[in-house]
Amino acid sequence: MRILLVLNSIRISGSEKLMIALVKELIPLGYEFWTFPLITPFDEELRKSLESDGYRLNILIPPSVHRFDQFFWRLNGLTTRLFRWSFREWYLRRYVIRKCVELNIDLAVSNSYTVDLVTIKLGIPFVVIEHGSYSSFIVENKPFDPLPIQKSSKVVAVSQWSKRLLESRFPAKQIAMIYNALVPATSHKNRALPFKPASDIFTFCMHGRDTEQKGWDLAIRSFLKLRAKGFKARLVLLCAGPYIDTLIEQYKTYDDIIFAGLVYNIEDAMSIVDAGLVLSKRYEAFGLSVLDYFQQGKPVIAGKVGGLPEVFNVDGLAGGIMVDTDDGIPRENEIVDAMQRLIEDRNLYSSLASNGPSIANRFSIKTCAADYDKLFKSLNEK
Repeated sequence: MRILLVLNSIRISGSEKLMIALVKELIPLGYEFWTFPLITPFDEELRKSLESDGYRLNILIPPSVHRFDQFFWRLNGLTTRLFRWSFREWYLRRYVIRKCVELNIDLAVSNSYTVDLVTIKLGIPFVVIEHGSYSSFIVENKPFDPLPIQKSSKVVAVSQWSKRLLESRFPAKQIAMIYNALVPATSHKNRALPFKPASDIFTFCMHGRDTEQKGWDLAIRSFLKLRAKGFKARLVLLCAGPYIDTLIEQYKTYDDIIFAGLVYNIEDAMSIVDAGLVLSKRYEAFGLSVLDYFQQGKPVIAGKVGGLPEVFNVDGLAGGIMVDTDDGIPRENEIVDAMQRLIEDRNLYSSLASNGPSIANRFSIKTCAADYDKLFKSLNEK
């Protein structure tokens, strides 16, 4: 079967990394994949690293767009401003439609609302995987185009929480459920970490997208409350972007708050911290970052938001501490208490740390790939 994988971009992002990892697992089962990233420029360093690890991405992008990217973005800005019409999207869509015909693509698979809107116009069967974009619209009661869900050949939710949410909004649509998986480590040779290990100080770490919804401000305020109680610790934040820049400006005088930017070798970073923070507000379809910490034996503090409880406690094992929320916002005082418990209670810490790898391994990439293999074959038989 020939599949077009439509992604926002090739970048350091949980859902994109998972979809690319699934490609590597599915190719030996007889699939051929072509990858169409809607947003350029994509991360060339990440692409080269992935391809050196054996990922056959077969990226579809017009050579002219890739070579003269800034020109196309400026032209797109002009047409959008004057005519409310995206020249770039129109051009790329025509290109990928033509490629679908040339390559005899059987099925398209997309992973977020933005690219779903492109996928629906390709004229071939397509699968929508809900990694959280629709959850955000539904939870925050924001308008969105329902056609990608309604017209799709199949919709996949990545947690029971997201499945229930989609079913409440689209009761006539049958929603499949396939849990996300731990993404295997990729090699990033000669890539130094932007912060050093510290054996004499407890290190809390947070990584994710550059959005306020991820709870970066909660992490900082909670850490400062912990610090005010006299605890010796540090907070490492692994992210970059405009929102993070505002936080850097606000908290740049604190030596124990480290803004470390983007990190490619996330597994190496997790190995030298003590605990993770996943403080998403209002929604989180799955929480792939939780598995990064668990795999390294690092406890996580998270709010009882979205699908996170399904990742935190598996078969009676807990890999971290969950805190209650108010209107979907994790409670700061409970976050501080959880931080304090991890520092002071070594027995609790050791127990949670030992459970982490067992939980992470339950979310196997091979099991996830087998579920998608079954789903894709069922669609091809129709």
